[in-house]
This record gives sequence, structure tokens and C-alpha cells, in this order.
Amino acid sequence: MRAVREVVARAFGQGEVRCVTFRQLVDRLDAHDPQVLERLRTLKVGRPLSV
Repeated sequence: MRAVREVVARAFGQGEVRCVTFRQLVDRLDAHDPQVLERLRTLKVGRPLSV
């Protein structure tokens, strides 16, 4: 649990990090334009999508 607390503390120190439920994530992804979703699929882990 200590490791989880440390990761969460670091992640929430980032300006663009949001904590959401899985349902909220799915709803947001469902609302995206299909072209945006295709771009998201090409990203490496931890890389932002520049719009």
C-alpha cells in the first residue's frame, strides 16, 4: 500500500492528472471522435496527446 500511496501522491502532483471512475473514463472515450481514438491508440504509455 505504501507504493500505491507514493504513486498516487506523485500522479496528483501533475497538473493534468484526474482521478475518475472506470465508467467516467469509458463515457469520455465513447464521446470522442473516432479519429481522436485512433491517435490515442498510437501513443506510447505515458505520452500525452497533442491536439
